[in-house]
Amino acid sequence: MNIHADRTAKPGVRRRGRRRPLPRRSLCAALVATSIATAVSATDAHPPYRFDPRVDGPLTLAGLGLAAGGFLWSESTAPIFATELATLSVSDIPALDGGGVFELSPSLDTASTVASYGMVALAPIGLALARWDQAFAIGAMYVQALAVALGTKDLLKALVRRPRPFLYGSPSAEQLAAGDSLNSFPSGHTTLVFTSAAFASTVVADLYPDAPVRHLVAAGSFVAAGAAASLRVLAGAHFLTDVIAGAALGSLIGWLVPVVHRPPRAAAAGAAAGAADTPDAAAIGVRVNGPRLVVSVSL
Repeated sequence: MNIHADRTAKPGVRRRGRRRPLPRRSLCAALVATSIATAVSATDAHPPYRFDPRVDGPLTLAGLGLAAGGFLWSESTAPIFATELATLSVSDIPALDGGGVFELSPSLDTASTVASYGMVALAPIGLALARWDQAFAIGAMYVQALAVALGTKDLLKALVRRPRPFLYGSPSAEQLAAGDSLNSFPSGHTTLVFTSAAFASTVVADLYPDAPVRHLVAAGSFVAAGAAASLRVLAGAHFLTDVIAGAALGSLIGWLVPVVHRPPRAAAAGAAAGAADTPDAAAIGVRVNGPRLVVSVSL
């Protein structure tokens, strides 16, 4: 298919020595052709993930069940008793956590929560907009990753029952009565933001394996996740080891979920071989001949 955008000289008009600028209509035609070719190429790209509702449906429900069970168990944890509080001593804190903040900062606590959940919410939207043809698979995988992360971190909190740093300072009666005062390990906010960061980095690397943007996404995602995790420590809500554990747990889950959805190597190799034997989905040719601009688009 050829698209021609021509502007010929009027009869009887002498051409001047200098080359005239390309007409605006010709440039618009070139831009439209480029857009069409790009859209066709992106739509025909081989999907990098395998999604089977018969398998992923039960897995998603199981993940949501794990998240609900972990949340209910974590919320049922009794607040710290006065006898337990009396036994807490800063000298018992590991050396790596000894420099922590032992007073809760409500402002930093709120800021870290807004930053964390904002990042968790924006990541799938950006990925879906980048590859709309993969939006369903990306969304389903993201729900699975978050469900597993939520359930796992809540179960660990209920099992470990580590006192939060502010309990070693001068906690208020409200803080003592809160049911999550013994839910320090691991950091839930950190687990979720690093799940999001690892997920986004892995998906972008799979979708655009040769594009430099994958490095920018990975760097930006993990820097943002690290900043949110640092706020949890500065707010007095977690120890350093809490956020390290949350970062490791979240990174593992965020990386693992997209990986298990990749097609088998044999199938991927066959698809790549087929793509190599097939002409490009779209090709553009631009030729300038005097006042004539010819744009050729092969589909």
